[in-house]
Formats: sequence, structure tokens, C-alpha cells
Amino acid sequence: MKMGARIWMWLGTLLYLLVVMGMVSSSRRSEPCQDVRVVVVDSSDNYLLDENVLLSAIYEEFGSLKSQPMSAIDLDALERFVRLQPAVREVEVYQGEQGRLWVEVWQRMPILRVFTSSGESFYLDREASVVPLSSRFAARVLVANGRVEEHPAIGQKLASPAQGQEPSLLWRLYELASLVDGDPFWKAQLEQVYVDEQGRWELVPRVGLHTVMLGQPQELERKLARLRLFYQEAMPKVGWNRYKEIDLTYEDQVVGRLRE
Repeated sequence: MKMGARIWMWLGTLLYLLVVMGMVSSSRRSEPCQDVRVVVVDSSDNYLLDENVLLSAIYEEFGSLKSQPMSAIDLDALERFVRLQPAVREVEVYQGEQGRLWVEVWQRMPILRVFTSSGESFYLDREASVVPLSSRFAARVLVANGRVEEHPAIGQKLASPAQGQEPSLLWRLYELASLVDGDPFWKAQLEQVYVDEQGRWELVPRVGLHTVMLGQPQELERKLARLRLFYQEAMPKVGWNRYKEIDLTYEDQVVGRLRE
């Protein structure tokens, strides 16, 4: 077979496939919606999104989608609506087999729960966004409380401090939570950070009956490095309940105060 004839044969085959695929796609778009499935894709244990609650919100906004022709459903508008939900990080909406409409969501991953001085509470996620609490799930993350007065709007992202600008308290707490979230040792060890009236920080561990005095929220990485060394070398020798307080406020020192 000559090269020219072979090219025409391949072009004809390709054109035929495109026509068939277009017909199949058109047929699928004209079929009625039989079901809507919302799936939280994340494998994390910290579920802030409830699939049934999100499905109810979709129905409230768009009405009952079942029995509507797929071509009548604005998938882009549906995707935009779901993406606006504060706990949603990303979403993908698509038509599946047998008239099923899929809404796959990826949730924001909380790393810190904040309790303000006025009694309000919210999460900060890995991207420094303010995320609301879930009515059904509580994320097992570091908790911050005490003299915390800032409460940004839900959905707002904390602005990183400009060069030479003093970071806000919430940004400092976010920095600490990021360090904890990125280290399995600290995720298993640290439970709470308390801000006192003078702005000094205290850490409450999950293991042991002591508190850790961080002092002013500066040089957090260096202070945690000293604390880790103390935990690894001193604690196994004297026991986790021997100290009532571990003080990191002195430069390059760790002061352990024994329990009476």
C-alpha cells in the first residue's frame, strides 16, 4: 500500500472514532442523572467534611439533580459552589457510568485548633487558612489557647509577615504547628500550647506530668531541638514524671525543675 493511501486510511479511521466518541458523549449527556455521589478522597483521619452534609448543601443550592438530563446540569457552577465551602481545598465534578454524577473533594488539612480568649474556636490548615470546626468530627491536632485574641474570618488565609515586620501571634502559632505537623516525634509528643498574659508560651506534652516553658515565641526550631535532646538523653534516666517543669527560656540551656 502506498504511503499516501495509508495516511488517508488512518485519517479516515481517526475521523470515524471521533464521530463515534462524539455520539457516545452526546448520548451520555442526554441521559438523566440517576444518582449523585460525594466522596472525600483524603485518607486522613481528620475529617472536617461530612459527605452527607455536603450533599445536602448541593441539593439546597441546585435542587434535586436526580432525573435531570446531564446536559441540563451546570458542572462548572456545581464545582465552583463546592469549592467555596471553607473546608474544601479542591474539587472535581464529572459524569460517571450509569447516569451517576461524582463529586470528589479534597479537604483542607488542619494542623492547629485555636481557642480564643472570647471562647471562639477554629482550625488553621497547612496553608495557613482559617477553617471552621466540624459538627461531627474533631481533628486530633495541636491545641492553642490562653491569651489569643485574633479571630480572622472563616476562609481567610493568614498573610505571611513582610520582611522586617513582626509576625502576628497567630502566624507564630502557625509556625509552631507546622514544625509539629512535619515531625512525627513532635506530633506524638506535643498536645497543647498555652499563651499567658505576658505573651509567654507553655507547652503541654502528651507524655509526662511536666510543662515546658518556651518563653517568648522566638527561635522555635532551636528550642525544640534542645527539648528533643533533653527528652532523648535525660528523660530515660530519671523517668517522665520526675520533672514538674522544663525551662527553655535561657539561651542554649535546658533547666529541669524536679518535682518535690
